[in-house]
Amino acid sequence: MVHRLGWGLHRLGHVSAGAPWIALALIVGLSALAVFGISRIDTPSHSLNALFQSDTPDYRRYEAMREAFQLNERDVLIVVSALQAFSPDELDVARDLHLDLQLLPETDGVLSVFSVRENDADGDGYAPPIVPDFLPEGEAFDALMANIAAHPFVAGKLISDGPAGDQTLSVVVSMTAEAVNKENLVPTLEAVIEVAETLLDDSGLDYQLFGVPVMQLEVRLASRSDRLTFNISGFLVGLLMCLVFFRNIKLVLISTLCPAISVLWSFGAFGLVGIPLSFFLNAVPPLVMVISYADAMHLTYGIRRRMRDGDTLPDAVRRTVETVGPACLLTTMTTSLALTSLLISDSEIIRDFGIGGAVGVMMVFFVSMLVVPSLSMLVLKASDGRSGARRASWATDVGLDGACARLARWVPRYPWALAAAGVTAALVFAAAHLSLEPRFRLSEQVPDRMRDRIAAVEAVGGFAASSPVYAIIGYPEKESPTSARLRDVVGDVHDVLSGREAMGNIWSLALIERQLTERSEETLSATFEALPENLRGRFVNEDARLLLVTGHFPDLDATEMRAAIGEIEADLAPLREANPDLSIELTGASVVSALHATRMIEELNRGLMLAIVVVMVLLGLAFRSLAVPLLAVLPNLFPIVASGALLYVTGFGIDYAGIIALTVAFGLAVDDTIHFVARYRLRLTEGGNLLDAVTTAISRVGPVMVITTIVLMCGVGVTIFGQMPQTRVFGAIVIVTLLAALVADLIFLPALILAARRVRNVLKSRQ
Repeated sequence: MVHRLGWGLHRLGHVSAGAPWIALALIVGLSALAVFGISRIDTPSHSLNALFQSDTPDYRRYEAMREAFQLNERDVLIVVSALQAFSPDELDVARDLHLDLQLLPETDGVLSVFSVRENDADGDGYAPPIVPDFLPEGEAFDALMANIAAHPFVAGKLISDGPAGDQTLSVVVSMTAEAVNKENLVPTLEAVIEVAETLLDDSGLDYQLFGVPVMQLEVRLASRSDRLTFNISGFLVGLLMCLVFFRNIKLVLISTLCPAISVLWSFGAFGLVGIPLSFFLNAVPPLVMVISYADAMHLTYGIRRRMRDGDTLPDAVRRTVETVGPACLLTTMTTSLALTSLLISDSEIIRDFGIGGAVGVMMVFFVSMLVVPSLSMLVLKASDGRSGARRASWATDVGLDGACARLARWVPRYPWALAAAGVTAALVFAAAHLSLEPRFRLSEQVPDRMRDRIAAVEAVGGFAASSPVYAIIGYPEKESPTSARLRDVVGDVHDVLSGREAMGNIWSLALIERQLTERSEETLSATFEALPENLRGRFVNEDARLLLVTGHFPDLDATEMRAAIGEIEADLAPLREANPDLSIELTGASVVSALHATRMIEELNRGLMLAIVVVMVLLGLAFRSLAVPLLAVLPNLFPIVASGALLYVTGFGIDYAGIIALTVAFGLAVDDTIHFVARYRLRLTEGGNLLDAVTTAISRVGPVMVITTIVLMCGVGVTIFGQMPQTRVFGAIVIVTLLAALVADLIFLPALILAARRVRNVLKSRQ
């Protein structure tokens, strides 16, 4: 019997229908608790390393580097651009920018061309700045700029020449630790922007802000904006579909309260259990919302249809809860189970998404069982189901009922051909899906406007590059960081990094040494001590006994980055063998993400495959049938491999967002299978034959499957308009997967059922 699918939990709907006012009071009380939970929600700082944050040696090494060399994570880079080579007046404006930024209380130091001094000191030990206080004019200024551009600290790092004769100047503002924390980040960047606007807006110079704090703020603002857009748009889309579908304000009220309460309870649960919001978790509320819309529409559609067929309101509610409720429970269970497969990931943000999604989806069932039966008993009347046919059934108005009825007559005519077509298409799509390669780019974890700015100045190099790579050299306690051996090792590491064709500018103590006429340890030590603190701290941490060599890769895919890192590691091997008492390690966000991305994506893919197997087993247990999961394999694998094939044909690989979207979409795709099989089995228990059961399932469940699929596609589809690339990929894949799932469940699944029964009959006749 169908009611066995619910394991008795669907009887909550009977309780709420029998005591609607008590159910309403419970809803209000739990909603108040959810509001309290929302007040406790933690909004993280949205650091760019959130995706690969984990308890692994690679990440611990990266965290140690960040702790030892904190300035690299607190830099705000201002790239000042001139249409032509800088004039004396423009250079003076840039100098004023440097000086005014130094005066900000949030500033720890400023590094620019105005921080750099000449190579050799005078007799008093004073090395004058390479940019004098008073700038010459004409040819003397051109000669000065040529001298500045030849300085190893400046050329291509602090001043760069563009391909069209333009020039850019980089000003690196090191912020204090307190200034860039979550609470102070916005006013800190506003203070920096105010200084830049005051000096540069009327100067003819353009400027852009970059750096980790800027990216974190961009991600936070985009995440907040997306969250608001997704929730409002998803709710309005569902509301519009309910208005069009039901044309009855009472039914619309019941259907729309469910998703509103589900989202409220989901956010409340995040706060109560301590799940922090993130850009990935932004996809959970619209996901919960559209699943809740789908379940509510299945229930209200069933109640209205039974009332239209002559049932009293109590009987319509009871019979709908008994027949649709168990299927709703099983659909939420399978979707939640699919999401829990994400828990195998090392990434905390992905695990949080899996937990948050699973909790939110399971809440949908309990909200549906509390809200729909109780409100139906309180607000509906018999006339709401028995009014005119045109008002009572929008599906009939537009021919959806008729279309599904015609489909129910067409599919049984060609079961073998349709089943063969489904199997063939699935095999072809699976071959393309299995050819997908893991893809990941660090720059794609920031909003589009930030990524475009990064790409626009990628040629500037140095601090403007998007993928810094750090080589950390640990040395013994009694050795000086400017000793001859360490100078040689730093120089060798510097040369190894600069030997990579794609590598951008390299920063290390070797730059200081190579600009000196006399390269003794005493001279280098004195020069090093004379450096500004914010510059010296980029090369060495004497307390931790660490030296740092920094290079910059362009925006590379994880596969390309792993290959480049492998080559660098091979070149560093002889240095490690020759200096066994030194530690030479590569790290950085780009390094860790490249090492983790491929492995984590492959793990998530295996988790999805495991989820598919577990869900099929659950279907077998729920329906107490071996045939059901065997028949369900094709209609539930087909949409996944179809989406994978589309990614393959369009040249995209599979990334974090893609595999998460496939996992979510699989959970949603199973829902249609469950509702179809539940209706099919119900008709069999009512005395119908196989053909009658299949055609009844198509004609009775088909219209609501189409409508709920449209609701799901439109509701989750709002994510394709998000500012974060991952959420757009998520939305696009879910849309394609749901559309393919609808085709598979309304055409391939009934064809398989009919073909399988004919095979069974043939085998029986031969025996």
